[in-house]
Amino acid sequence: RTGDPLLAKRLLGVLLLAYGAYALLREFRRSAAQPPVAQPFLNAVAGLSAGFFGGACGTDGPPVIVYGDKQGWHKERFRGILQAFFLFNAILLSSFNVYQGYFNAASLNLVLLAIPLMIVGSALGHLAAKGIPADRFRQ
Repeated sequence: RTGDPLLAKRLLGVLLLAYGAYALLREFRRSAAQPPVAQPFLNAVAGLSAGFFGGACGTDGPPVIVYGDKQGWHKERFRGILQAFFLFNAILLSSFNVYQGYFNAASLNLVLLAIPLMIVGSALGHLAAKGIPADRFRQ
């Protein structure tokens, strides 16, 4: 409530640009698959960052996607973990928004409109993912 949302969005933008540049350069240098990065600190940073950006600007995905990329998860595991994370985090963030009084009748109408569209989008995404080879998925 008291933070500057524009500052949070700019910080997220800078982090995404930096990681995008890093990942692009890594693809040019990669000769073999990278081993997973098993660092408890990285787990904590990903979770804290996702919570911060989810709460500050409703964008919790980038830290978790970066984390999953660093783990080297195969395509199906990556998608499954992200879907479970986003479902749980959406429930958690929605609960906080209700508690804070941000949720009202207009919000409920938007959610009820969005649910069928999310189901259709998820089904289309699932079908599209079947046609993406694992190496292209990583890129």
